[in-house]
Amino acid sequence: MKTKGENMRTHKHGIELLQDPSLNKSTGFTENEKQALGLVGLVPDVTETEELQLRRVMMQLGNKNTDLDRYIYLINLLDHNETLFYRTVMSDPARFLPIVYDPTIGEACLKFGHIYRQARGMYLSITRRGKVKEILKNWPQKDVRFICVTDGGRILGLGDIGANGAGIPIGKLQLYAACAGVPPQYLLPMYLDAGTNNDQYLHDPLYLGMRKTRPSTEDLYSFVDEFVEAVQEIFPKCCIHFEDWTGMVSNLGVLPFETSFGGFKLESLWGPSVFVGVEGEQMIGAATLNGAIKSSAHQLYPNTKAPSDDGSNFRGHGPLTLTSLVPIVER
Repeated sequence: MKTKGENMRTHKHGIELLQDPSLNKSTGFTENEKQALGLVGLVPDVTETEELQLRRVMMQLGNKNTDLDRYIYLINLLDHNETLFYRTVMSDPARFLPIVYDPTIGEACLKFGHIYRQARGMYLSITRRGKVKEILKNWPQKDVRFICVTDGGRILGLGDIGANGAGIPIGKLQLYAACAGVPPQYLLPMYLDAGTNNDQYLHDPLYLGMRKTRPSTEDLYSFVDEFVEAVQEIFPKCCIHFEDWTGMVSNLGVLPFETSFGGFKLESLWGPSVFVGVEGEQMIGAATLNGAIKSSAHQLYPNTKAPSDDGSNFRGHGPLTLTSLVPIVER
């Protein structure tokens, strides 16, 4: 039975509600909400506005010495109070987007296993071959619209960092929510673990990935086939954004299947993003590879250029057009 607070309607109650970052408002619950949701005595006996909560966050961030420390703080905030995290980021995008994504995300990825606090998104190992559908069913949200997935093969300019690259899809989808207003519950960051050829991480006791070298291209592709087919069945409205994958985009070829995701009809799911990003930065979006989009990418995104060889994204110039994501979600 749903419990209705003054401004909140949820099945969750008490501590369970406070432990859900998508619902937790910390010191922001009204007296009526505290009474209705079993929160009396579990939070301070005040009701603070978001502006006052934001003031506290800014003060605490001001006490951090490095952008990596600020990144760790903000990810911890995201893990506890999703609304306040996005309120903070969008209060000053020019200040905070470089902290939650590029360039700070590069250092965060290099140290991912060392600064790890708790799981975010999903981790799918190639050793789970044949069980991908069952594993995807473990995700609590059943209506996923965007998956950003990497195998950590060529993260930014850092090369093969394996499971440490999991921070990239996490950060990328935060931009979907912060810049495009895509509801976070529709977003699923994923790391597809096919090992790493980076000897440093294979011998790091705090490394969080599979301690094996990467498989052959054919073996990887067959696992990706299973992954894509499983996504189509479990999350039929989902677009897949492949990010920073092993190998060159132009060498991947067309995979042997045709499938539909969201508003796009695809023959291949390998390729760069096609949603235009901030001038001079990587493109942000949920799209596909090898010119397989059946809709007119040029008409939708006239500022995109041909893919470069320095990453898995198109580059281009022009205003941020992540609002193009919203119609896909609304379908």
